[in-house]
Amino acid sequence: MDLGGQAMVGLLLAIAATGAVWDVTSGRVPNVLTYTGALAGLALNAFVRPSGIGLGPAAWGLAVGFGPLFVVYLAGGLGGGDVKLMAAVGAFLGPYSTAYALLYACLVGAVLSVAIIFWKEGIGGAILRFGRLFRRSQGPDDGMNRLRFPFAVAVFIGTAWAITERTVGRSVLDLLVDRLSA
Repeated sequence: MDLGGQAMVGLLLAIAATGAVWDVTSGRVPNVLTYTGALAGLALNAFVRPSGIGLGPAAWGLAVGFGPLFVVYLAGGLGGGDVKLMAAVGAFLGPYSTAYALLYACLVGAVLSVAIIFWKEGIGGAILRFGRLFRRSQGPDDGMNRLRFPFAVAVFIGTAWAITERTVGRSVLDLLVDRLSA
């Protein structure tokens, strides 16, 4: 990877890390970060050569990052800042790497959400919450508070995971298995 590519990766990771820290400390990801990040990703990919992937792939990456999480946002499952942060990630990575970053962010988000349930409510609360999945009717008075967690942390980890795989040309899981079997 050339110097321009390294700088773009560094900027992307800084944006994602800043979003994660902001989400943990304030419960939100600010528009100034997400909009600036998306515009920077589009502009850098359009004008920085040979590192940039071009404006078209950057725009497709933005759409791949935004689209699926926007549906989750509409269903009430995520905040808008998380969706826009993933879109900014897509503007830097392009569609292919963004799809992986999104997949990894969702996997990390699932693990984080289960960990937060256990941490805040213990095993009893976890059993009650998981039991709710199988009930037909779930009214607002079922006694369970909605837990929020900073999904931007999962976006940062998923982004770093996808960048690592793209950089080394191998799956992170392959690298871990090689290390464990050595």
